[in-house]
Amino acid sequence: MVAAEVIALRAKFRTLADIHRFFAGKLSWSGNVYRAAITAGLIGDLALARQLFARIKELDPNRNGFFCRERQAECAALAACLITRGLIGP
Repeated sequence: MVAAEVIALRAKFRTLADIHRFFAGKLSWSGNVYRAAITAGLIGDLALARQLFARIKELDPNRNGFFCRERQAECAALAACLITRGLIGP
């Protein structure tokens, strides 16, 4: 049974774009916003990555769990890298 599940997941998530579509379709949870922001950047959708990084910046760490501040710092650093390289505007 486990092997069949692995095969099904491999078929469902064959590419990075498949993984991105999954997370981008479930943005009601902050963890998926983070994952969608990262995968958006990796597939080259920099406008969406920027928008999602900004959304993460606005999260309230007191309401969004232990890792929120860590994710906010990481996303701020990634957004700054995109800006520094001229890939997105400030």
